[in-house]
Amino acid sequence: MHYWRHHSGHAIGLRYHEGPFLDLGDQTLIQPGMVFTVEPGLYAPELGGFRHSDTVLVTADGIEMLTYYPRDLESLTIPV
Repeated sequence: MHYWRHHSGHAIGLRYHEGPFLDLGDQTLIQPGMVFTVEPGLYAPELGGFRHSDTVLVTADGIEMLTYYPRDLESLTIPV
Protein backbone atom coordinates (compact mmCIF):
# COMPACT_ATOMS: atom_id res chain seq x y z
CA MET A 1 0.00 0.00 0.00
CA HIS A 2 1.34 3.44 -0.91
CA TYR A 3 1.11 6.37 1.46
CA TRP A 4 1.67 10.06 0.92
CA ARG A 5 4.59 11.24 3.03
CA HIS A 6 4.04 14.58 4.73
CA HIS A 7 6.27 16.54 7.10
CA SER A 8 5.03 17.11 10.66
CA GLY A 9 5.20 20.89 10.41
CA HIS A 10 7.15 23.95 9.35
CA ALA A 11 8.13 27.43 10.41
CA ILE A 12 5.91 30.44 9.88
CA GLY A 13 7.57 33.72 8.97
CA LEU A 14 7.28 35.93 5.94
CA ARG A 15 6.05 33.19 3.62
CA TYR A 16 3.67 30.25 3.96
CA HIS A 17 5.55 26.89 3.85
CA GLU A 18 9.09 27.79 4.88
CA GLY A 19 11.94 26.12 6.71
CA PRO A 20 12.93 24.94 9.06
CA PHE A 21 10.70 21.92 8.59
CA LEU A 22 9.71 19.52 11.36
CA ASP A 23 10.94 16.56 9.40
CA LEU A 24 13.74 14.01 9.27
CA GLY A 25 16.91 15.53 7.90
CA ASP A 26 16.33 19.14 8.97
CA GLN A 27 19.17 19.88 11.39
CA THR A 28 18.06 23.44 12.26
CA LEU A 29 18.31 24.26 15.97
CA ILE A 30 14.84 25.22 17.22
CA GLN A 31 15.11 28.33 19.40
CA PRO A 32 12.81 30.55 21.49
CA GLY A 33 10.92 33.06 19.37
CA MET A 34 10.41 30.74 16.41
CA VAL A 35 6.82 30.06 15.33
CA PHE A 36 5.78 26.75 13.79
CA THR A 37 2.69 25.10 12.45
CA VAL A 38 2.49 21.52 13.69
CA GLU A 39 0.39 19.60 11.19
CA PRO A 40 0.71 15.83 11.28
CA GLY A 41 -1.31 13.99 8.66
CA LEU A 42 -2.58 10.49 8.00
CA TYR A 43 -3.70 9.54 4.50
CA ALA A 44 -5.01 6.30 2.99
CA PRO A 45 -5.58 5.82 -0.76
CA GLU A 46 -9.21 5.55 -1.81
CA LEU A 47 -10.32 6.32 1.73
CA GLY A 48 -9.29 9.84 2.63
CA GLY A 49 -7.11 11.59 5.10
CA PHE A 50 -6.83 13.58 8.26
CA ARG A 51 -4.66 16.55 9.13
CA HIS A 52 -4.85 18.76 12.18
CA SER A 53 -2.84 21.95 12.51
CA ASP A 54 -1.74 23.93 15.54
CA THR A 55 0.38 27.06 15.58
CA VAL A 56 2.94 27.23 18.38
CA LEU A 57 5.47 29.74 19.64
CA VAL A 58 8.73 28.26 20.93
CA THR A 59 9.54 29.66 24.38
CA ALA A 60 12.46 29.17 26.77
CA ASP A 61 10.29 26.68 28.70
CA GLY A 62 8.70 24.76 25.80
CA ILE A 63 5.86 25.99 23.58
CA GLU A 64 2.89 28.33 23.81
CA MET A 65 -0.19 27.25 21.87
CA LEU A 66 -1.38 30.08 19.62
CA THR A 67 -4.40 28.22 18.23
CA TYR A 68 -7.23 26.75 20.25
CA TYR A 69 -9.32 24.22 18.36
CA PRO A 70 -11.33 21.30 19.72
CA ARG A 71 -9.47 18.00 19.62
CA ASP A 72 -12.29 15.53 20.16
CA LEU A 73 -13.08 13.16 17.29
CA GLU A 74 -16.60 14.47 16.72
CA SER A 75 -15.39 18.07 16.26
CA LEU A 76 -12.66 16.96 13.86
CA THR A 77 -14.88 14.78 11.62
CA ILE A 78 -16.81 16.02 8.58
CA PRO A 79 -19.97 13.92 8.15
CA VAL A 80 -20.53 12.34 4.75
